[in-house]
Amino acid sequence: MASLEDELNALIAGAETAKDEAKTAKKAAVKTRRKSRDLEEKLANLVIDNDLVQTAVSTMTTKLEVDATDEESIKTYFKKIDKDGNGTLEFDELKSALKDAMTITDDEVKALWDSIVDKDTPKIDESVFTKLVKATAKPKD
Repeated sequence: MASLEDELNALIAGAETAKDEAKTAKKAAVKTRRKSRDLEEKLANLVIDNDLVQTAVSTMTTKLEVDATDEESIKTYFKKIDKDGNGTLEFDELKSALKDAMTITDDEVKALWDSIVDKDTPKIDESVFTKLVKATAKPKD
């Protein structure tokens, strides 16, 4: 039978383990928030001077009658081209959407992709896509 002292020591050890796990989780959360903030800043400071990005996104959304001023319209379109439904666009999903809307080479798709995605997380989430469309596309008449 365990003594009261043994039980107390086990509780203390468990608390120390939980404290260490909490510290690790906090560090991961801080790192994720920092990365998210950096990506938001990168997007906010994105100057759409790349003719390919401007033309591709504008053509894609205009041809498919996506209203670039309507967030719900953009989100609906995002869900349509997010073929695997995981909430992010991977390269092949964007490539497919672009090729459905316009004549574009694989090299042009790759150049466009490289200009808008973060190298560490090569995906485009819905909020980034929405901001990109709003920044580049012409409003629907």
